[in-house]
Amino acid sequence: MVLRLRRPSPGTPRPATRRLRAAAALCTAAAIALTTGAAAPAAPARAADCLAVGDTYLAFSEVTGSGWFVNGCSGRADVTVQRGHWWGWENMATQPVVGAGGSAVVRYNCAGSGEYEYRTVINGQRADGSAEFHESNHITVTC
Repeated sequence: MVLRLRRPSPGTPRPATRRLRAAAALCTAAAIALTTGAAAPAAPARAADCLAVGDTYLAFSEVTGSGWFVNGCSGRADVTVQRGHWWGWENMATQPVVGAGGSAVVRYNCAGSGEYEYRTVINGQRADGSAEFHESNHITVTC
């Protein structure tokens, strides 16, 4: 016996794919959970951010980034320009940020290093002891 598959004629709806079936099942489960009151409890409200990070950019041959405390917060943080590799991120330059309203600008001279992806991160601890981390945009530059 030979099994032959026929192409559907134009205008004939195609069978649903696995992704569509999975999405439909997920939507159905969510709808049932909402209508039966079995929805998950809401996540606790997050405290306002205390740290902020600016855009990473290239000025001449310096990759530059910045970070600062906001909302009247204080604590200790480090602003770091990082370079991306296949194995992860390498710290290239770091500046500390201390105290309420503190800020830092960090620069890394990338001259002659080749083409890499860079970002700026701020990683710190608020005065209340809680940790906070933010990362900037990513840029790919040839130096």
